[in-house]
Amino acid sequence: MYDVIIIGARVAGAATALLLAKKGLQVLLVDKTAFPADTVTTHLLQPRALAYLYHWDLINELKEITPVLNSFCYTREDVSFTSAPSRLDLEKTLNQDHGWSTSHDGSPIPVEWRIIRRKLLDPLIVNAAIKAGAEFRDSFLVDSIFFENNQADGIIFTNPQGQKEIIKAKFVVIANGRLSRLMHKASSVITYNHPKQEFCFYNYFSGVDSSGLKIPVHIRVKYGLAYGPTNEDKHILSVWGPSAFGRQFYQDLEKNFYSIVRFCYPELADRLVESKAEEQFKGMIAVSNTDRQAIGPHWLAVGDAASCLSQSTAIGITNAFRDAEFAAHYLAEAFAGHLSIEEATEAYSVKHYQDLEGYFKFVCETSECNLATQEQIALLQALSHNPEQASHLLAVIGRILPVASFFNPDNIQQIMANANADETMSLAFIQNFSRLQSHYENQQPWQ
Repeated sequence: MYDVIIIGARVAGAATALLLAKKGLQVLLVDKTAFPADTVTTHLLQPRALAYLYHWDLINELKEITPVLNSFCYTREDVSFTSAPSRLDLEKTLNQDHGWSTSHDGSPIPVEWRIIRRKLLDPLIVNAAIKAGAEFRDSFLVDSIFFENNQADGIIFTNPQGQKEIIKAKFVVIANGRLSRLMHKASSVITYNHPKQEFCFYNYFSGVDSSGLKIPVHIRVKYGLAYGPTNEDKHILSVWGPSAFGRQFYQDLEKNFYSIVRFCYPELADRLVESKAEEQFKGMIAVSNTDRQAIGPHWLAVGDAASCLSQSTAIGITNAFRDAEFAAHYLAEAFAGHLSIEEATEAYSVKHYQDLEGYFKFVCETSECNLATQEQIALLQALSHNPEQASHLLAVIGRILPVASFFNPDNIQQIMANANADETMSLAFIQNFSRLQSHYENQQPWQ
């Protein structure tokens, strides 16, 4: 019998397996996919996500193959700010949540972003988990969770001979993603839910001259793109828009993809003329935001299996690592006899939902792809001249600081009160902004 079986070996499951194995538990990690393999993802390692990799001593190999971004540029309606979260804020939050704030060797953790292919990131963590003592089986499809005496007691799978078998464990972690049928069966309680609001597609490009370009996010009216350097000397480019037009967009995917790029960032579109799309376009016609009750009798869920959010803030990998750290800590406490299993799962649930409601609402509002208001653009203009508050907003997006710490009336009023007269919108800008909003409210960039 294993101590813990983890279903799903992507970032959430692999990280949980690594941390539990390091604490001496007998862990079986399984995944239906043959590794290494890519998966649909935002690719972005936010500063908080990278902090975990620094602390877990996994950063050196990743740094060798993945370019770094030391600041983040956000552009909407041609208004831009470039900044980075405060390292002090990052250290304070990590210390409050986990009791540590440094790399594995005690050195400070830098604030940076990296964009990585999942066929590289996921096996890196899996291999570390194996080295720490976890057992890993890929190409392994779990039929269902085995329940006995009304609690999770292992997994049921079909062996190569077509027979059902049971593997017993004292605890089960569900980590197999946003479409997890096992999670749907285990947890019928939906804590938060928001209708599908946006489509998103991406590809990898070679031969792109990115010198002088503002990266990574550009938004115009209801459409946006994210762009940046990734592995193998390539750049990733993703575009998104309202899900109401997702099927229409998909009908001529490649043409419409480039139409959004030219609409949002013409300078980048010009550079793509000499580039090459290396793979098939990947993505989703409609992306939803859903959170399910993350615990039950002798089981819990981590990552997208518990909370699946849209790509609009690229927070998925950060949330996966955050969940893994909490889950491994409390389960280790339970197996050491310091907590009961029930106390451990309840403590994990409290941490999982900490600040989640505010962030969930923030992501939902962002993913609705609504037209920006003049007040929102005025705020962006003020932030372009206010590095401290721009840093604050990026810390909110990366789940370093709570949403309410920035988006509250007193803070917004202070930002706008400190804006100089030359930081406000000109009449010509307002007229052009209003014209674009009106023109594209019911028309798409590819029309």
